[in-house]
Amino acid sequence: MNAEIVEAIRELGQTSCWEKASVIIGGISILLTLVVLWYNHKSIKLTQQTMRQAINLQLYEKRVELYNKITDDQAFSEIAPITLKIVYSEEIYRLYSEIIELCDERWDKIWEFALVFHIIGWENRGHGNVCQELYEKYTEQIDREIRLRKEGNPTQYVNEKQIVSLEDHKNSTDLLHKQKCEKYAQLEEKMRTILNQSMKV
Repeated sequence: MNAEIVEAIRELGQTSCWEKASVIIGGISILLTLVVLWYNHKSIKLTQQTMRQAINLQLYEKRVELYNKITDDQAFSEIAPITLKIVYSEEIYRLYSEIIELCDERWDKIWEFALVFHIIGWENRGHGNVCQELYEKYTEQIDREIRLRKEGNPTQYVNEKQIVSLEDHKNSTDLLHKQKCEKYAQLEEKMRTILNQSMKV
């Protein structure tokens, strides 16, 4: 029995050239497989990086286009572009929408004043919804009306309620204008920050 075990161990210790070649070929095969896997990994990373750069370039171009549009006088005259959500963020889209609402509310206030005082030429939104120039005309006109009433117009009876009502109208319109300006500054800063970050990528 012991002789059989010793013989078996001897046979295991003796390997043929073919067996040695088989082990060497197996080792080389494993090494080549690892090299191919490493090369594929590098190739995939390079492809992903190239695709990311191409996408970032397209996003950058669209971001610049949208950023430049906010300076247009008619920028906030319609609903917020859905592309703001895609190329910027939900927050930018929300800010843009809030500015549209504030512009609409402020314009309604200006139009309300124009109707009461029969001012021609303020009846459409063609002035631009941001309408800084129209807002300045409104401020000048309502200040004049308040001043006339405080000084006492001799041709008509003016009571204190009219003055207070005009001052309230002006204050609420000014508040809307101030809120719009603050939101616009936030929007512009946030868009510029994202734009600058996308240039670095």
